[in-house]
Amino acid sequence: MKHLAEKIFVAALALSGFGFFAPQPLSAQPEVKFSGFVLLNAQYNEGNAANPEIVTAALAGEKGSFLITPRQSRFVVSVSSKEVRWSPTAKIEMDFWGLHSGSGPAGVTQTTPRLRLAYFEIQPGAAVKLSFGQNWIVFAPLNPASLAHQSIPANTTAGNLWARLPMLRLDVKKQKLDFSFALNRPYGADLSGPTGQSDLLGAGEHSQLPFAQARLTATFGKNILGVSGHYGKLDFRRNGASKVNSQALAGDFKLAWKKFSLMGEGFLAKNVGTLFSNIKATAQETGITEMEGKGGWGQVGLEASERVSLHAGLGTENRDNDTANTQLFANLMVKPDKPLTFALEVGHTTTKGATIKAKNLGVNLGCQYSF
Repeated sequence: MKHLAEKIFVAALALSGFGFFAPQPLSAQPEVKFSGFVLLNAQYNEGNAANPEIVTAALAGEKGSFLITPRQSRFVVSVSSKEVRWSPTAKIEMDFWGLHSGSGPAGVTQTTPRLRLAYFEIQPGAAVKLSFGQNWIVFAPLNPASLAHQSIPANTTAGNLWARLPMLRLDVKKQKLDFSFALNRPYGADLSGPTGQSDLLGAGEHSQLPFAQARLTATFGKNILGVSGHYGKLDFRRNGASKVNSQALAGDFKLAWKKFSLMGEGFLAKNVGTLFSNIKATAQETGITEMEGKGGWGQVGLEASERVSLHAGLGTENRDNDTANTQLFANLMVKPDKPLTFALEVGHTTTKGATIKAKNLGVNLGCQYSF
């Protein structure tokens, strides 16, 4: 009888608590949207181009090339739960700019997917937004318009600092002012060696501190003025004096007058290889070589009609070791229908250094279907 009474008591307790522990009905199911584009690029290079699919610099030697690739195609999954507390949203964005499968006849057609973005956001207040995950950095966030440069933004290593990094981010909006602050993964851009599943640690991670970035912007109608900063530590762990600063200051603007637009960025930087720049610190057995530099880019645009637009831009990066990389580009974009875009782009790259002076003329035809 005693064991029976205990079983009845436990059963009654479970039944009485079932209503408390039972899952509550959801207020709304998350809304999931799929988007992206299929992009085919045909690229002609007159000279020897670094990264000939998306030209970033010119190399010595006469090695012209022609290729056709869909690697910059993109797939996006967006999720929102706006009726839930804090209105959470999320995004996962991928392209096919990952590693090739290897050499051989099928090597160029068998590339792997690459994670671009993976983050979610919440809004604890009307003017406050928090972001968690891999996103575009806060620092110098603008990019030129180009179908030829989707997986790698235009003017990379030629005045355009950028990155997509894992981060904790805060955005605060107050009338015409916006303030953004982020703690980023301290990626030092000094890693090398074979690929693998394990997370590799470089000079940034060894500093044991995150990279900090902040940006303040003022909005006047369609016009935006911004100033941003980047700061972090790099620890190469060589010869005792191993730590150096990674820092940068940038200004950006985006202006519009009827059919015309003007946008660009300018910066001063030190040891910022993490921002896809050649202004980077390097370590040898004899010590660490730091580097400073400056650069920027600008673009003018004309919206001739709803279907036709033109863009022209110039970017340059000048380093304190008397090397420079300059890119000039112009493109014509035509949209015969809403999902379709065709673009013809011409780019000229000049790379100068102590032992090199090379040029490349590139022509790209981009064909894009957006969904």
